[in-house]
Amino acid sequence: MRNVPLSRICLDGESWRVFSLEREVEAPRDEHGRVLARDVDGNHLIPTVSEELYEKGFRVEWPGGRRFAVCLTHDVDWAYPPLWHVKKALEAACSRHDLGAALLWGLGSVSKWHLYNPYSLRQVAEIEAGYSATSSFFVKATPRELLDERYERYYDLEFLAGELNRLIREGWEVGLHGGYLSYNNPEALIREKAILESVLEGYKAAGVRMHYLRFTYPSTWLAVETAGFKYDTTLAFPDSPGFRNGMCYPFRPVVDGREIGILEIPLAVMDTTFWGYMRLQPQEAFGLISKIAAAVEKVGGVLTILWHNNTFNELLYGEWSRMYRRMLSHFKSRGAWLTDCLSIYEHWLSFYG
Repeated sequence: MRNVPLSRICLDGESWRVFSLEREVEAPRDEHGRVLARDVDGNHLIPTVSEELYEKGFRVEWPGGRRFAVCLTHDVDWAYPPLWHVKKALEAACSRHDLGAALLWGLGSVSKWHLYNPYSLRQVAEIEAGYSATSSFFVKATPRELLDERYERYYDLEFLAGELNRLIREGWEVGLHGGYLSYNNPEALIREKAILESVLEGYKAAGVRMHYLRFTYPSTWLAVETAGFKYDTTLAFPDSPGFRNGMCYPFRPVVDGREIGILEIPLAVMDTTFWGYMRLQPQEAFGLISKIAAAVEKVGGVLTILWHNNTFNELLYGEWSRMYRRMLSHFKSRGAWLTDCLSIYEHWLSFYG
């Protein structure tokens, strides 16, 4: 079945329970109001619902006959390093007797990060260009509020404007990184979307991912729809990689029997999950990512990756910063389309509505 909307393919009872997030209804929430993988039954590392759809004959055609897609994304939590990152970096540089790194960080700090910025978005794009890839940068535009206040001092949209507009001109995507309190508030999302677009040169943000991966069904999807976005890419567990509703295919969410007017591009892999929650070593994490990618490849789905822009700094993140290149090389060798969320959205819309 090609060019058939997913909503027209019947799922069995258990698959619908997973797909519709019904199994989360009674699940506890963490301090940020999030459902965690540890509190929901099932094997989250396998896209069980997509596997059933594939068995029923659903097939995806990717550009150039690619075997599957890898959607590359970056949440820009820091436009440049906060003071405690600088302190940590200088300590690391001194412990390694790396005078060059120490001088660069010092130069960046005294120049207010105009002469050197270790969290530059441009460096990320340059890495991706080497693999003929593009990606999506989700950028905060949040007024001072709970858990965003500490970011505001280190986040200046005017500082980022030139870099963002250049990336857009060169084919990368910029979307909104919704604020901590905005995940179910359409008015807040509308305001933040307007703030972000005010520094862009006529560019409209098509998609959003919520800060801290805060998401509740159905209010987040309805807020995203009301705010005028084309897609959301928040759906994930913060504490585990994998597939929160068993899907590695983009899909239109169903709320009260209505297929709403946005596309969800589910997130599967986030850098901070591995060291912040699972306490894995880089080699262990890469092995797990490879297994998840193989499951996505098997059904011709989308593997969405979130690698924060600060993670690319080798002085602070070591092997985690180098892993991104390793992942791109692996995915490319497997015949993946390495692209951004907007390109996924446009391709999906043209084929599947």
